[in-house]
Amino acid sequence: MSEHLIDGEFQSDKYPTTPRGLVPLKCSDKRVQDLLWEMAQRYHTVDEEFAADLEIALQSKGFKPKKEGSRYIRMEYDIRGLPMTWIPALLIAMIETAEKKQCFTKHGLMKMVRNVLNRIRQEE
Repeated sequence: MSEHLIDGEFQSDKYPTTPRGLVPLKCSDKRVQDLLWEMAQRYHTVDEEFAADLEIALQSKGFKPKKEGSRYIRMEYDIRGLPMTWIPALLIAMIETAEKKQCFTKHGLMKMVRNVLNRIRQEE
């Protein structure tokens, strides 16, 4: 026991060049694909690009997310049909909720707002 701990931090013996404190996981490893998918779902609010890329990488290695109703399915709502006058109120509500739940860093919050605005502009 504890042969992978150095000064209380994890160190991989299989991948010794991995920096201490980091756990090497492969998208192709079937044993961890569901965990990586869950991680991608949690990162959608922090770094949308990272989360989307991780999902694509997992799917390219054969991972299939569970069907509707699974905790692994990310819910997306189509806002294209909303009147443009609703967008500011919608963004304010999203920001207030995100700040209250502390699920964004300030940088991540601004990135989310920019991403939403860019998507809206692209679809106009």
